[in-house]
Amino acid sequence: MFTIQLLSTTLSTTIRESLIDLLRDSVEGGASVGFLAPLKREIAEAYWQDVLREAGSPCRVILVATTESGEVAGSVQLALGQKENGRHRAEVQKLLPNR
Repeated sequence: MFTIQLLSTTLSTTIRESLIDLLRDSVEGGASVGFLAPLKREIAEAYWQDVLREAGSPCRVILVATTESGEVAGSVQLALGQKENGRHRAEVQKLLPNR
């Protein structure tokens, strides 16, 4: 069973480290998410810092799935529609399942 969490701008160190590892593993596995393998840890960390700054904004939602033991099983970002006639829409971005 998984728990879906809405991320905020403040994260536990464990979740933050797990997200960095998840991104690096996804890139190493061939995911086309805007990075080339091998992805340096510092680059993945900087990426998540940037993304988390947007977590509290009205234009991005970041969801993380965790297992019962608290391990990160995956993450996804939703870019929320900003146009008046599209506020019910979102674009799925950076879907990262744990391999």
